[in-house]
Amino acid sequence: MEQTSEKKNKTKSKPLVFANIYKTHPNYTAICNYVQKPKGIMQLRGLGHSATPLLLAAAFTEAQHFFVVLTHKEEAAYFFDDLQRVLPPEQSLFFPSSYKRAPKFGNTDSANIILRTEVLNKVSENKRPYIIVTWAEAFAEKVTESSNLEQNTLHISVGEKVSMDFVTEMLAEYDFERADFVYEPGQYSVRGGIIDIFSFAHDRPYRIDFFDDEVESIRIFNPENQLSVAKLESISIIPNLHKTECSNYVPIWDFTEKPVFWLNSTTLISDKINTIGQELAQDNKDEGSPEPDYFVSSSNFNRAITQHATLDFGLAQKQANYLQFSIRPQPEFNKNFELVADVLQKQTANGFTNYILTDNIKQADRIDAIFDAQQGSETEFEQLDTL
Repeated sequence: MEQTSEKKNKTKSKPLVFANIYKTHPNYTAICNYVQKPKGIMQLRGLGHSATPLLLAAAFTEAQHFFVVLTHKEEAAYFFDDLQRVLPPEQSLFFPSSYKRAPKFGNTDSANIILRTEVLNKVSENKRPYIIVTWAEAFAEKVTESSNLEQNTLHISVGEKVSMDFVTEMLAEYDFERADFVYEPGQYSVRGGIIDIFSFAHDRPYRIDFFDDEVESIRIFNPENQLSVAKLESISIIPNLHKTECSNYVPIWDFTEKPVFWLNSTTLISDKINTIGQELAQDNKDEGSPEPDYFVSSSNFNRAITQHATLDFGLAQKQANYLQFSIRPQPEFNKNFELVADVLQKQTANGFTNYILTDNIKQADRIDAIFDAQQGSETEFEQLDTL
């Protein structure tokens, strides 16, 4: 009896199902048709908040790489976080700048270089398309061409016949530093029949166990406690591509045949890229800052977005081709849960379905308890677990 008297105020849905709701929107088909046969830049008007990543998640068909370029790093981080909650995490990648601050100051960041190299490696393998989220400075920074990446990549697989001497010789050629214990990218160590390698293509080092001249096992391990994290069948060892000799650097979209650009403002991004070029061309730039040739020019960027499918979801400039949406921001609740319940109940009465996304189980339980304590009408909503 107690079970039947409980409020039936919520049901649970998967976030991906939530994203697929956008497939019923009349503009969804128009976007898919445009991506296949682009003509000019398509502007998406009336989007806001998390509506854009949800729409993009619905439109992503794993047939083409999507490059999402925001104006600033913080915007890119929020956008990426939204995608991680509504799509399987492995489908989206974060592509940062190599630099700690603006490129004109130099000072590269090893952690960012690892992330960039990992993204580049995954895209170059061409096993599947990804959604690559970045911002203007990181997007403008060129990458080594595919032939140089392949030339500077050592592939190792379990069961492969390869000597430890050959591996260590290749590591020395790639300018890896031999150490007693590896704790940062670009290092390797040798102990008996084991080689530990910290590649620039992964955020943790690899441990390769040899039996004579055969790779017996490959594991990822934690450098702090030396404990294994996961077993792998194959790995790619990549050096610091910033230090490798390369005759040609190219935009990252050159690694794909038909890239699709999602931009929060073609105008602002183009202006930022132009500013980077101007700053790097100055004679009084900081010592160690990169040359302008290592970055895409604004003219190169503008040419690319007219040659490929480009969707502008910003407000800076009106485009001739556009699709109109009617997204409204939610009211300011200020922790007034009675107001929240009242709004949700009114929306339900008007034929809307309410969705609430939660970060963790405690948060979900707290929401349940709050609405269960509300007097009067039941508050109906669907809870999306983004755990």
